[in-house]
Amino acid sequence: MWTRLCTRIVFLVIVAGTAWAQELDLELEWIRLDNGTPMHYVSVLEGADHRLYAGTSVGLLFSKNDGNTWSPTTFGNEDEVITTLTIDGNTVYVGTWRHGIFRSDDAGETWKPLNEGLRFQDLDGEHFYGTVRHILIIDDTIINVMYHWGTYISTDRGETWHDVSEEWYWGNGIYAITAFDGYLWTALSTNSMARSPDDGQTWQNLPRSQCDRTNDWAVLQGQLYVAGQKGVGRWSETLQTWEYPMDGLPIDNTEDSNDRPYVYSFAVRGGYLFAGLATHGVYVFDAQSETWSAMGLQGLSIDALLSYGDGLYVGTRDNGIYRAELPVIPPVSVQPHGKTVTTWARLKQTTHKRD
Repeated sequence: MWTRLCTRIVFLVIVAGTAWAQELDLELEWIRLDNGTPMHYVSVLEGADHRLYAGTSVGLLFSKNDGNTWSPTTFGNEDEVITTLTIDGNTVYVGTWRHGIFRSDDAGETWKPLNEGLRFQDLDGEHFYGTVRHILIIDDTIINVMYHWGTYISTDRGETWHDVSEEWYWGNGIYAITAFDGYLWTALSTNSMARSPDDGQTWQNLPRSQCDRTNDWAVLQGQLYVAGQKGVGRWSETLQTWEYPMDGLPIDNTEDSNDRPYVYSFAVRGGYLFAGLATHGVYVFDAQSETWSAMGLQGLSIDALLSYGDGLYVGTRDNGIYRAELPVIPPVSVQPHGKTVTTWARLKQTTHKRD
């Protein structure tokens, strides 16, 4: 059964170098993708090679027909909560809460645990791992961030891990990580931020972000954006500081929110940045006017966003998955300035365990 919701907004797009403006009529019709498969909490969405993947409260699901129908993979049960998901061709990496990391080399048919070298805690005879926050693949290197359990690097597709927690600045407390403009960017739950230009050997402290914990990253028109628990931030290389373009976002007046919106997730299409918020649905940022506008699903918490094919896909906390067809939105050609992407050639290869 499909449930349809429709949101329409009109943007005025001014094209640089021309003397004309084009009115873009952006109308999103949201369809709830519900074919009887229980989904409930959808924490992450990814797409590759004509397949969509959804990490849900009942395991990892996949779709071959743009989300119209979903089938379960062989991964997941009620104890294996999926926290992150990374796709590399037919290879799928899944990060979990308490059970570590798993890999499938056949698009989700079979799975192998990848926990050699990761620290674990033993409580009453039960071994468990920290929450896997991010799995980042750069060239032939995988970086795994397990909040409070360390930061790890693998150069053999996750078969073994090297703990860099004592070698990387804040390596044991990194909450989120991404690669952009030749740097590794890291964020902690304490609002501290840093970046490394040389494979993690040296780090540059950045101004603290006012967005609190970083939940997601996105690059729009050559600039890096962060989605945080207290709004949206954007790095200014010129000013060497964070800016906070939040005009138009809803204000949360709860006592502990500091009057900032809780932003879970990002997706980029053309010159527009879509954001998924807690209890406020989907918003879109127009970089020309520097304003946000509501795009529907208000009242729902949006944990996952994915721009894939012709659609924008949304994973919600309590209401499954939605899709909206997106019009053709031309990208804005802006070349980022700075370093080229790091090659990670100097990473240490030794692996050791820590109790």
